[in-house]
Amino acid sequence: MKKNNWFAIIVMILLCTACRIGEKETEETQYTVSFHANGGNGTVPNSIKGKAGESKLLPNGNSLSSQGAAFGGWCDNSNGTEIVYNAGSLFTVRTEDTILHAVWNPDSPIITVFSVTVSPSTPSVQKGRSQQFFAWVEGENSPAQTIIWNISGGGVGTSISTDGLLTIATNESAASIIVMATSTVNINKSGTTTVTVSPASPIPPIKTIYYRGFNSSFDFSIKNGASRDELITSDFDITVLKNAGYTKFVLTLRFDTKNELLVNVGSRLYASFWKGLAPSITQKDKYGEKNWTPALNRWEAKEFIQEINLTDFSNQLTIRWSTSANASYKVGTRSITIEAKK
Repeated sequence: MKKNNWFAIIVMILLCTACRIGEKETEETQYTVSFHANGGNGTVPNSIKGKAGESKLLPNGNSLSSQGAAFGGWCDNSNGTEIVYNAGSLFTVRTEDTILHAVWNPDSPIITVFSVTVSPSTPSVQKGRSQQFFAWVEGENSPAQTIIWNISGGGVGTSISTDGLLTIATNESAASIIVMATSTVNINKSGTTTVTVSPASPIPPIKTIYYRGFNSSFDFSIKNGASRDELITSDFDITVLKNAGYTKFVLTLRFDTKNELLVNVGSRLYASFWKGLAPSITQKDKYGEKNWTPALNRWEAKEFIQEINLTDFSNQLTIRWSTSANASYKVGTRSITIEAKK
């Protein structure tokens, strides 16, 4: 009885061990993607191995040829009625071995790639800045101009987008970076350019980011306690200014009074900057206000300067002109300037 028990235990241990080994082998099983010339001549590309679900780059058909036909990709069957996979595209490895057949387009001209040219050819890009690159594929029978972009030599944070926009990290330590453009028609054809990485330019402590001059057509009258609004719009990027270290804006309004003036000696003229669109302006939106007492003289020029925190600023401003009761002014706005400061 004891012998039988020991025998059963040993058998169970062996079975469990075999199961675990089988599971490990299943997890690590690699499947083959092989290629068939499908009537073409030449050398078939080497097979690809990978685990199920992995993405593999499909080879081109440059080593194959067919009389009077052009290579058109790879297909699951020989007559090309299934999905056609382009050379240079990604193929997902299946849970079984796969054979892909060459597709031949009998009426299509043979497309040949001679070279790939990258522009600009000798660029210098500052740390923290970006540079747009372009590439031209030269060849026979109008090869597609689609490009695969890559870089080498850059550190963390330096990258290039799928459409060729290179961004240099602010802390990039490499002195140069190689940009490579590869033709999707023939992945063996590439062009390169060497980018010189230069130090970032110092940001000026004061930067004029908005200026608008006016003429007489912007003159208007305000009378008897009324108010008038002038809308200012701007398209500068607040985020870029913040990242550059700017913390506040200085708004400068320069104006003069025309030949229409006060009714009462004690009248006042007010100018204030607001954010938001007129006329839906509330008290909480006002940045600052200034009044002039006693009344301004005819044709007298004045300047109104208001400093505000950059975090409080929106991309739209309104100047509100107003008067005290029984006052009358004709105001001409000369210019509005917005400067960013550290």
